Amino acid sequence: MRIKHTYKTILTLFGVLFCYTLLAQQQGIAENELIYSTDQHLFTQTGNTLFAVKEIKISGNQKTKDNIILRELSFKEGEEYALPELVEKFNETRKQLMNSGMFQDVVVSLNSLQGYDAVVNVAVKERWYIFPQPFLRVVDQNVQDWVKNQDMNLSRVNYGFRIMHRNFTGRNDRLYANFTNGYTQEVALRYEGLRIDKQLKWSINFDVAFGKTREINYNTEAHRYIAYKNPESFVQDFLRTSASLTYRPAIKTTHTFGVGYSYFNISDTVFKMNEMFSFQEKQIRYPEVSYRMQFFDVDFIPYPTKGYAADISIQKKGFSKEVNLTQLTARTSASWPLTQKSFFNVKATGAIKIPFKQPFTMQQFVGSSNMYLQGYEDYIINGVAGGFTKATFTRSLFQTSVNIPSEKIKKLNHIPIKAYAKVFGNAGYIYTNLPGNHYLNNRILYSGGVGLDIILFYDFAIKLEWSLNHLRQNGIYLHDRYYL
Repeated sequence: MRIKHTYKTILTLFGVLFCYTLLAQQQGIAENELIYSTDQHLFTQTGNTLFAVKEIKISGNQKTKDNIILRELSFKEGEEYALPELVEKFNETRKQLMNSGMFQDVVVSLNSLQGYDAVVNVAVKERWYIFPQPFLRVVDQNVQDWVKNQDMNLSRVNYGFRIMHRNFTGRNDRLYANFTNGYTQEVALRYEGLRIDKQLKWSINFDVAFGKTREINYNTEAHRYIAYKNPESFVQDFLRTSASLTYRPAIKTTHTFGVGYSYFNISDTVFKMNEMFSFQEKQIRYPEVSYRMQFFDVDFIPYPTKGYAADISIQKKGFSKEVNLTQLTARTSASWPLTQKSFFNVKATGAIKIPFKQPFTMQQFVGSSNMYLQGYEDYIINGVAGGFTKATFTRSLFQTSVNIPSEKIKKLNHIPIKAYAKVFGNAGYIYTNLPGNHYLNNRILYSGGVGLDIILFYDFAIKLEWSLNHLRQNGIYLHDRYYL
């Protein structure tokens, strides 16, 4: 009787095991089976069955904290998704992590644990974060201006050392330090991304710069700067400082609230040479408050080929009769893939300064800061209102990489290189109410040209462009960054 009872028990266990195995085969899910990975783009399962994200595993992050990576994910543990929806979130997560600027590569994959309970693996490859960089930079508007109009005068050169750390504490915070000597002496420090809440939605930023210069632009004539300079002594001391609070409630949109203070101690001669230089005398100083909203939904922020972006800001400089400026600036960008290797991009920028009666120091527009029109790089076009658009057709030429054998610094042993050819066209209009020869103001400007873009080290862009403007002037220009 005992033998017969044991025999029946064994048969029952084998039957249960057989049924479970058969059920698992019918479901098509085996334990630890790879279902999807962003680097393979292959599906091993189809259908709308829900997968429950039971666990998220992170690997490869030696410097970056886990919670910083989890902050960028489009999904969370405990959520359920159909496979097509989960695949879309994986691709969105990879794009977002790459756009953070912290990684060389990101792979997001889905493995089954048991049935449709799944584990998600996020494997990252960190990039090199510290960039010490000596530099040699001309003080003129650009290199072309230095060559043509200054005869490559080496005394008009700044030199120094810059260091950047793009993941200072492993929390996606950035530290910048800049030390300049030569024609200008300056020390500048900036820290971004001090996290102040557990949800990582709020952060604080600090910025300070001080120094002195031997030259100051006090006016323009025929859209060229007129400078007062004294090679034997400095003509301006300056101090700029600011602090800001950043709020990023989700992933794509960031809000920044800032306060600042600027101080310039300028030679008396400058105020006598241009009575519209400033409404203050000798010393220009003012507080500042600002708000900025940034939105990015693009495949790669440093060089987008697909998606949309926007940057809107409002600044208030000064609260007195002498310094009273309210400026609204808006920038947008849209990119659409046309074929597998080509895309079309349109950018638009507009700004208005209120009231219109502003001194020379508050009228900077095209040719200063990060605003420029291709084909007009040799000109300064100041104003109080205006805008421009840029349309570009771009085609990929090649993508390759340079492998440098280095066991000690593995993060630098693989350097990707991308090259793109492009055709572009620009149109713009800048209004000014200042007296003088401003023949590029208050009229339509337009230009076009061709160029070559090279992307190095994942997000460093070199842009070589030949352009022709409406004056039938042409030239070759070099740009080294992406502007929204």
